[in-house]
Amino acid sequence: MAERTREQYENSETRFSVVVHRTPTEDFELENASAQAIEKIIEGNNLVEHGFQIEEVAWLKQKDKTLGKFASLGIWFDTAEGAEYILNNGLLVGQRKHHGVDTVPANTSGNDAPRG
Repeated sequence: MAERTREQYENSETRFSVVVHRTPTEDFELENASAQAIEKIIEGNNLVEHGFQIEEVAWLKQKDKTLGKFASLGIWFDTAEGAEYILNNGLLVGQRKHHGVDTVPANTSGNDAPRG
């Protein structure tokens, strides 16, 4: 495993992650999932009014697999409070509340994020 230099560590951005299991994929345009999903999640969960920002989303799946009707969705926030809000309140997607939310390692940089 490669080690980070002190400068790389100090310049890395701390992000806070949650995983929402059994997220309905039909509610998202799968070809442009990231930007469209971020917008839909922010609007549907009133995250702007709470001051929370999503930095990235990704479907958590093996690269050689296609998405089914439901999948696990990773969501990376810029603050612990944003992640905590989803953990406490669930995720509203398509007028349905999803409470199958788990935490994943909270201190990740953009280089560590899995890609869907």
